[in-house]
Amino acid sequence: MSAHALSRSQTLALTSVTLLRLIVLVVGVTMLGLASIGIVILYTRLQHVCSAPLDVCALTMQLMPSNLAGVNDPDSALLFHAIWRAGLNAIGRGTCWILALLILRYRSRDPMGLITALWLFTYGAPFDLFAAASVYSWLLVPVRVLFVLNNVCFGLFLVLFPRGQFQPRWSLGVAALWVLYALINLLPALGQLSTPADQYRGLAINGVLYSSTVLLQVYRYRKLSSSTERQQTKWVVLGLLVWWVVSLLTRWVVA
Repeated sequence: MSAHALSRSQTLALTSVTLLRLIVLVVGVTMLGLASIGIVILYTRLQHVCSAPLDVCALTMQLMPSNLAGVNDPDSALLFHAIWRAGLNAIGRGTCWILALLILRYRSRDPMGLITALWLFTYGAPFDLFAAASVYSWLLVPVRVLFVLNNVCFGLFLVLFPRGQFQPRWSLGVAALWVLYALINLLPALGQLSTPADQYRGLAINGVLYSSTVLLQVYRYRKLSSSTERQQTKWVVLGLLVWWVVSLLTRWVVA
């Protein structure tokens, strides 16, 4: 490669990293504002009984009159419920943001680090963001865009780790599947009804998506990764397993 071509390549890489840093900064500040507003709205809403149908109350996490039947002090129960639910949401958000900030502190020049930070900034239980969007309806579209961004960043992390490169070439197809998956998830939340056909199609896409991602990482681990990269892959797999177990336990505790 000539010196001129190498210089152009380095300039392009530097520009891409700078642009990605700017996106991370904008998304991080946006998430901080939306989540802060949403948690306050969520906390206030959870102190009131939900008189809507069960499926609506489940989405808002509000207690129904039947949940308070036989309770001596319903107001205290509602207050505890609001503190517990809103507090868990805030703790989850804060933990992800701290991890993202640590990654930015030590890996701000690494595209993989920036993608991971972007994923963590947008990750978390969506109840606070939905609460904000329910009061300010114009927030629904940006909130859903943030969810799409979260899915895309998570997919890119799985596809690009550990080298940060599309190796082998067919990994580009797996990345495209993650983008398609994110866009399909966007459609019902913009007000379109999800039919049974949509649900079956989503299950099929999920199966293809995760199986192809696992196949990609197994191929990369056996054929392309160095000993250091293999060790990094083991740690990431362990971290994802712990995250999955903690998520299941959290859902069971708060159910």
